[in-house]
Amino acid sequence: MPANRAGMIGEETCHAATRAMLAYARPLARGEETPSLSIDAHGAAERLFVIQRLPDGSLSALGDGLDMFFGAGARGHDIATLFGPPDRRMFLALLDACSAAGEPGVVRALGVDQNGEAVAVEILVSPL
Repeated sequence: MPANRAGMIGEETCHAATRAMLAYARPLARGEETPSLSIDAHGAAERLFVIQRLPDGSLSALGDGLDMFFGAGARGHDIATLFGPPDRRMFLALLDACSAAGEPGVVRALGVDQNGEAVAVEILVSPL
């Protein structure tokens, strides 16, 4: 990363795949040449999806990466349904901040899967 670009606070504690995707997303968001994806990013690149914020406040999401959230064959889901109202407001604020700054951001979330097991996730968001 160029010397004049600081990383996010706590970035060093992100999963290796998240750090690799950040290294790719930053120049992409700035319209610069992107580096080759590192080996750490290859698995993450298979879990990508695109979020579009609709006028009604829903977040339409499309892409193969949604399978890990909603199951095989699920497309066009409102990804905001993953979050309760307070967390949804924070997620929408992060999307707005990333869009305004032209920089990626990371969400760390804790949840429960359909079997009641605890799940921790990192979601990297980046403007296109």
